[in-house]
Amino acid sequence: MEEFAVFGCPQRSQQSFADYPDTLWNKQRFISIGYYALVNYKHVIPQPDSLSETCQWIDFRDITELNITMDHRKIINKALRTLRERLSYKPIGYNLLQDKFTLTDLQGLYETVLGKKLNRGNFYRKMKNMGILQKLDEQRKGGAHKAPDLYKFNVETYNTILQEGLNTW
Repeated sequence: MEEFAVFGCPQRSQQSFADYPDTLWNKQRFISIGYYALVNYKHVIPQPDSLSETCQWIDFRDITELNITMDHRKIINKALRTLRERLSYKPIGYNLLQDKFTLTDLQGLYETVLGKKLNRGNFYRKMKNMGILQKLDEQRKGGAHKAPDLYKFNVETYNTILQEGLNTW
């Protein structure tokens, strides 16, 4: 988990709780500390808390269609902006991809997070130059075209970059 911001605007709950008594804790000033975590959603089952009726995974691109209380849309957008900024010096993918993956799989993950298409050649070159990938003597089978090479993460290098950062992007 990574902390990304603290939210504490005095008026952050006024609009959402305008019709409630002033003694409600939500109408008092409070702060929220924002964290994000990159997890494989297939391995994590959302559980509602005492303040929520439901809790479920949604595509972050659909967030604009939801009725979200207080400043939570701002918090979500800040988390996404922070994650996108951190991609320039920290890798992602270790917990999000299969143990063996193609460079196309990895590029698809980055494109999803960034919300845009990336140049294939530049992306592959940057990933290979980071030293976090280990090419396997295997190819993905079953396609109509040339079978793509499979890779896995070099965990030691990956963890070093997570700790120290990488400024060669």
